[in-house]
Amino acid sequence: AVTLFENSPISLRVILPAEEIPAITIHGEKRRHIYLAVKEALHNCLKHSEAQNCTLTMRLEDNALNISVSDDGKGFVAQQREQAGNGLRGMKKRMQQIAGVLDVETNERTRVNFMVPLNETV
Repeated sequence: AVTLFENSPISLRVILPAEEIPAITIHGEKRRHIYLAVKEALHNCLKHSEAQNCTLTMRLEDNALNISVSDDGKGFVAQQREQAGNGLRGMKKRMQQIAGVLDVETNERTRVNFMVPLNETV
């Protein structure tokens, strides 16, 4: 994420858990889906948001990995969301394939939330 925003006018803030992160193995396909879905959300922020700030937050809660990408950009209206390109559909499909959940909140800002259960084997 830091490298992606390195030459961007958007300031990136990364928030990780303050406590020590337990050693959890996330196998190949699941890890790949998480990586590509989050990368798409970050890319959408860079390409479409016209934001000044973006925040990537990762935390562990109730045996789930929760990742959110939020920005202070222009957001998008519900109709555009329904007609959105492959980006949102692809993120949703990736989360479904690993028993995860995608939630998108948008108005004047956008927040993309990913919840991935860690007890599932995919």
